[in-house]
Amino acid sequence: MVMPDLGGTEITRWLAEQKFSGKRIIVTGYNPQYSKIPKVLGEIGGLHSVLRIGKPVRLEELRKVLKY
Repeated sequence: MVMPDLGGTEITRWLAEQKFSGKRIIVTGYNPQYSKIPKVLGEIGGLHSVLRIGKPVRLEELRKVLKY
């Protein structure tokens, strides 16, 4: 969600503009509610599924979302 230069919200807008058709995984160490903003923006922009992983990332959880 929080990255140098662009954050999750900006990336989501860009992906929607590009008509991205893949799945998105949101990784954040912040409150889980914080990840709802790009999730909703993505849905409005026509993006598909969103999976959320909290930090610290556990290997078993990462494997699960990558198989999804």
